[in-house]
Amino acid sequence: MRSWSQWFATLLAMATVTGILGSFAADAGSGVERPTDGRSDDVGDTPSAPAAPDQVVDWHGGATLELPNGWQVAGCDGDAPLLCVTDADRHVGTVEIDRWPVDARESAPAALRTHVDEFLAGMRADRALGCPDATFTATEVRDITFASRPGLRAGFRLERDGVEIERHVLFWMDDTDGRWVVTAGAYADDACMERLGEFTPQDLAAFEPHLEAIVAQSPLPALDEPGPSPAGEPETSGRFVALDSATGVLTLDRVEVLSGDEARDAARIDGEIGLEDDLPNDVYVRDLGERVELDIRGAAITLVDCRAGCEEVDVPVAALLDGSVQPFNGSAAVFAFEVVDGTVVALREIYLP
Repeated sequence: MRSWSQWFATLLAMATVTGILGSFAADAGSGVERPTDGRSDDVGDTPSAPAAPDQVVDWHGGATLELPNGWQVAGCDGDAPLLCVTDADRHVGTVEIDRWPVDARESAPAALRTHVDEFLAGMRADRALGCPDATFTATEVRDITFASRPGLRAGFRLERDGVEIERHVLFWMDDTDGRWVVTAGAYADDACMERLGEFTPQDLAAFEPHLEAIVAQSPLPALDEPGPSPAGEPETSGRFVALDSATGVLTLDRVEVLSGDEARDAARIDGEIGLEDDLPNDVYVRDLGERVELDIRGAAITLVDCRAGCEEVDVPVAALLDGSVQPFNGSAAVFAFEVVDGTVVALREIYLP
């Protein structure tokens, strides 16, 4: 089965990276002109069965939901909370829910709609390049209910010679915890991508009305908060903004320090590198859209010293405040910090290659 967290990270990256190329790439290969408003070729959904009430699931497992057509829906194991849809002994398809942080500017309703439009433009451009003999059609972007909150629903389909070979349906919602998305994908046997646990287009079409009811009625899962990165850096970290030597207040933009595959996926999602590009090193620092001010006068200070091999060294806080010692990365420095009972007790520079 395909890793849906990795699959959707790739989709998001495509939306960010290729969105600005969507108009030109669509004209070049999709066989469908990209409409000037991004919506004139939208088509409505054609559900094959009405959704029944009380279609609630537990993303973490628990009870199995029985659908009127005999299919069963239940939480199953994976890289993110997943629903597995089965029919007796047959695996029908998989649905994933995920979440990532957005700042206040990005979480406005208009910003969510912009994100969805850019996602669809990115998918149009990607499929024009990767599946040029197929026709791309965006489904209608419309308001829906997502865990009793307002959200958006969208998706797209690919057809070859009048036969549907690919279908995707997605639901988005912003709340104080971040941007949530539910994704379900489908591929025919002769699609441009191999089916690895996803629906067939016909099965997803039959399941869509039930999925919309599930998204509307089911409570959100408890997702694990980001923990230490593979490099072992603590979650609480920030990038240098300013240091007031008189007051001892250090201003930081909150970030998370990522490495390995997680770093590459995040950089692609953020549009910092292309889909086929790699990072110049194994570390990516992602801005979390929050600014903090820390009084560091009582903190233990550790900086990176690379004069004779990069190592962490303890320095007096006064030396940092008067400028007689500097962080290894200077004004681009990233610090991990520890706060106990409202007091900053430790500040440590994170080595960035």
